[in-house]
Amino acid sequence: PTSGGEARQLTYTQHGASQPVWSPDSKHLIYSATVGPADEETGEGKRLPKARVIDRLWYRQDGVGFIYERRRHFFLIDVTGGEPQQITDGDWDDNDPAWSPDGTRIAFTSNRVEDRDRWRYFGADLYILAIHDGEAGELRCLTDSTRSCYSPSWSPDGKTIAFLAAPKLGSANHFELFTIDVDSGGEPRNLTSEFEGSCADSTNDDLSDEHMLPAPPWSPDGKKMVFQNLARTKFDIRAVNLESKQMNWITNDFFGNIRPAWLDTIRPHASGNHRYPSGRQDEED
Repeated sequence: PTSGGEARQLTYTQHGASQPVWSPDSKHLIYSATVGPADEETGEGKRLPKARVIDRLWYRQDGVGFIYERRRHFFLIDVTGGEPQQITDGDWDDNDPAWSPDGTRIAFTSNRVEDRDRWRYFGADLYILAIHDGEAGELRCLTDSTRSCYSPSWSPDGKTIAFLAAPKLGSANHFELFTIDVDSGGEPRNLTSEFEGSCADSTNDDLSDEHMLPAPPWSPDGKKMVFQNLARTKFDIRAVNLESKQMNWITNDFFGNIRPAWLDTIRPHASGNHRYPSGRQDEED
């Protein structure tokens, strides 16, 4: 509880839970969990030998073990407790859940193409799943599988989704910021096509990768977005005007500025290296 007290465990999943996201009405959580069998173990917790038939290119992961029989899917649970409801399924992994502002849809990324083993980490499309009374409804794919899509972010009015993406081939980890219309889909609009830097932090570490591709936050009025960028070894924050595509520096220094967020309509802030700059926002674009 936010007022203090003991935490309450909501999930008891076999392989753990991650990526929890509050519904807009704060009554539900969507989270991600790995589905699939666990290896048999001895009473001391050691894995028993097992004959394995490997038919996937990506079959084992450092720190996890064999993953070829497991898939990552979404579950919906009431915050008061109860049995979680699995809302996605299939022979693929689902990631990056994001609620629509009205709580009726979820945007997420998933690689469901036929040769998805080739593109396990570099091939997800952007999907929208309708949610009705705690049940999964219509599923739509908004993108055409030519890009690797990550980190969807809904506009305040729920009509547009921003996301980070890079071409499947020849991208060299150069990610750009796109928007796409929720109802009509079509070709995504590239907001950073004239920008030489990448909209992602490609320097991973052994502790976490959550700083690499954070969802780009919208301003409360829906007219701008802020994003982190990597340009010539510098990590800074920029703001982009959605109508003019004009960009302004929010930070321009030698600190590691990551994970920007809006505190109000005109002052985006960034965090990095335990540093919270006041930011620098130019006059109206």
